[in-house]
Amino acid sequence: MRICTLIAMSLCFAACGKESEDTNSTDEYNNQSGTGGNEGQGQKQTIGGYEYVDLGLSVKWASCNVEARTPIEAGGFYQYGNPESYSFVSDYQLPSYDIGGTAADPAYVNMGEKWRMPTRAEMTELVNGCEWVVTMSSDGTRYYVGTSRSNGQKICLPAAGAYPLGSSNSSILYENEQCWLLTSSLDGSGNPRPYILKIQYLTDSNNSIDVTTNEVGRYSAMPVRGVSTADDDHAGNHTEPSEPGSGQIKLFGMWKYVIDADKDGIITSILSFKEDGTGWEYVESDGSDNRRPNEKPHPWMYWNFFTYAYDEETGDLQLTREGEDVEDYTVSLSSDSESIIIDLDDDIEMEPYTGAVPDMISTSLSMPKLSSVQGEKYVDLGLSVNWAFEDVGGFFQYGNLAWGNVDGGSHGWTTDDYALPTYDIGGSDLDPATHFMGSKWRMPTRAEAQELVDKCTWTTGTTLFNHIRYFKVVGPSGNAIFLFASGAFPLGLSNESLLYENFQCWLLTSTLDGGGNPRPYILKASYVTSSSPLRIVVTTDEAYRISGIPVRGVTAARY
Repeated sequence: MRICTLIAMSLCFAACGKESEDTNSTDEYNNQSGTGGNEGQGQKQTIGGYEYVDLGLSVKWASCNVEARTPIEAGGFYQYGNPESYSFVSDYQLPSYDIGGTAADPAYVNMGEKWRMPTRAEMTELVNGCEWVVTMSSDGTRYYVGTSRSNGQKICLPAAGAYPLGSSNSSILYENEQCWLLTSSLDGSGNPRPYILKIQYLTDSNNSIDVTTNEVGRYSAMPVRGVSTADDDHAGNHTEPSEPGSGQIKLFGMWKYVIDADKDGIITSILSFKEDGTGWEYVESDGSDNRRPNEKPHPWMYWNFFTYAYDEETGDLQLTREGEDVEDYTVSLSSDSESIIIDLDDDIEMEPYTGAVPDMISTSLSMPKLSSVQGEKYVDLGLSVNWAFEDVGGFFQYGNLAWGNVDGGSHGWTTDDYALPTYDIGGSDLDPATHFMGSKWRMPTRAEAQELVDKCTWTTGTTLFNHIRYFKVVGPSGNAIFLFASGAFPLGLSNESLLYENFQCWLLTSTLDGGGNPRPYILKASYVTSSSPLRIVVTTDEAYRISGIPVRGVTAARY
């Protein structure tokens, strides 16, 4: 698409953003900032404290880039999935899944949970839904102005340039020539690339605008402009908080809450109450589990179905999860009357949720019955051993109880293969599962890992909120475990970069091959693209005793 050139347009110079108090805005900018053409009169339109413009599209667009003070300032420069501006890392340290609305989304992190990065479709809608011109401020700053074809409102995008090669080239390119804006959408390649908005100034009569992956990798750094579907901060009439017994509290629908559970990391949960007295819950951990001495994210998921009885007049809630006893709660309204509070372990504030339903709920997949040995949960897959519900946590060298963390640091790792055992450590004091989980637990053998491959059905997906790739492994019993694509450190300390994160799951076994410098067998499950079959093997390929690899315990004990 080509855009016209317009010299000197008087707009987009006012300050915006949550911290700004600058009120020296022009009438044209007030149109851009979303006041609906009221010539600067009345309240500014804000969501979560940030000004926006309503262009009559499917989402509202922030008036400024993330961390910018005015609409024509660049703001921060972000790599895909790295919410810290000007903090550049390599491609394989960055997510390969859609990060929109997650803790890896710069808009979500810096502007709050009502904001996120736009998708490719939303960015394309912006391109097609506006008439575009290029202009320049009196100080020579070039920027692009989009005027909505629907309602005439305007948005300003600065020609801030980008760092296409990230840390490989620390020089900014295309400054004052091109506008690059990052989306959350990735292409389908094996090393996925993000779609971006690219507006190019070529000459006064030759400019173009496109949504593309050209010149872009996940390592590329560029500005981000947030979008939101939330209501305006001033919309609606808030009532005073309601106490239990007021008869004002409706429970039907889906509710979401997020808590920092310390030992279980950041927990995101959904509770859904249906009018027929049934419902479901979904619980997801981001993996920052501190129950054991490790620093590697340790993700897990839990879900269940329930029945409930609720009295709107008293706020009393009785909830019965499948296979569990009745539990009594009290429901009240929050101070803004938009959320509810349920007295779970503590008073948990829940906000209305309108997002996607987890796959396991939509497919009515029953949560496997979890049993415990020495306080550690396991799943009976119908195999020769029971597999632990979650990983030990951390990355382990063979026979070394020191763990490695996600940033490549280690605590006592060695670079010397021969400093590590050359015999089977299964069930010994050097077995991480035995050491951290108890004497009835151990690492799987090669044969047990092969049984998991041969006798189970494998599929893949990503967690709902943190978008962590998992492999769902369904055993002959119909029960399932979830193995996460945490990657590995194949060369240990010789190369401290975590490889294959969100592409491959590696699990260490206790079995060594018969070589002179024996290598451990590992289970390796690989995701390539959505159109490629999964590759699941038990192998010694890329694995050494110095490699840092996750461990999942097994047990022959029951209860």
